[in-house]
Amino acid sequence: MKIFGSLIFICLTLTLFGQNQSSRINVQGRILYKETNEPIPYVNILNYRLQNGTISDMKGYFQIFVPNAHDSLIISCIGYKKQIIPLSEKKAFYTIYLEQNIQLLNAVTITAPDYSYLYDLLMECKKNASFENRTTKAYYEIKSYSGDTQIELLESFFNADLKGYDLSELELKTGRFALKKAGNRFFNSMESSRAIIMNRLFIENEYFPQSPLEFSNAKTKKRFWLEPEKKYLENTNDSIYVIRYKPKDTSGMFFKGQIWIDPQKKHIIKMTFNCRNCSVTPFLPLFSTDKLSNMAMF
Repeated sequence: MKIFGSLIFICLTLTLFGQNQSSRINVQGRILYKETNEPIPYVNILNYRLQNGTISDMKGYFQIFVPNAHDSLIISCIGYKKQIIPLSEKKAFYTIYLEQNIQLLNAVTITAPDYSYLYDLLMECKKNASFENRTTKAYYEIKSYSGDTQIELLESFFNADLKGYDLSELELKTGRFALKKAGNRFFNSMESSRAIIMNRLFIENEYFPQSPLEFSNAKTKKRFWLEPEKKYLENTNDSIYVIRYKPKDTSGMFFKGQIWIDPQKKHIIKMTFNCRNCSVTPFLPLFSTDKLSNMAMF
């Protein structure tokens, strides 16, 4: 019996753009956080002239095709200051350092915390949800291990169709994969990206760990802790709340993560989902002799 653990990730960016890879100039780079030199994943990279773009991968790397070397790139990411990077014929790789947006600090008071307003804010965002159709970019990665040995790597960029906050379709744009033999055969994940489309932000799904937005206010309070992490000014000068959510049940049936909210518009800007040792996943072994274990989703 072979035991495999898999790491699944998919990232969406709400910036609407496309990529034209028929251009001849390939610009590459890496995006880092200025204060720590740590990579910043899923940053929007937009070609200024053509308004085409891509996103950085989990290690902050990106590549984009531009019509000429005298163009510019717009670098933007939620929570960081936007930058415009002029390109040069003499340079093919760019290391870009981003700074955090201005944080808004509240007056400090010593009282027992009452975060009930955060639960109410989530419910208002849920009621205010849009269901319009949009097209965006998605980054997807899966890693599989047999014991401590990695036996599969898949990285893909997709053109993604969204209906509101939910994925409706993924169209493969580019990617890479690598396999390493485990025992006398190879392990390959099948239809894994399609399984991600099954998840819905506001609807309970028996195939995925659960998140706060799937429940009523009362059930969310019963199952999750919510607390404010920070507040800052976005590039548009809108104030943004970052809320951390954590399940009270640690059995692997619930996600934990962060939610970025525009409190004025009652709009969810970004949300992360993390689950280690998930007890609920949409993936099954192909053969009865195999077993999937230590499943994690980010």
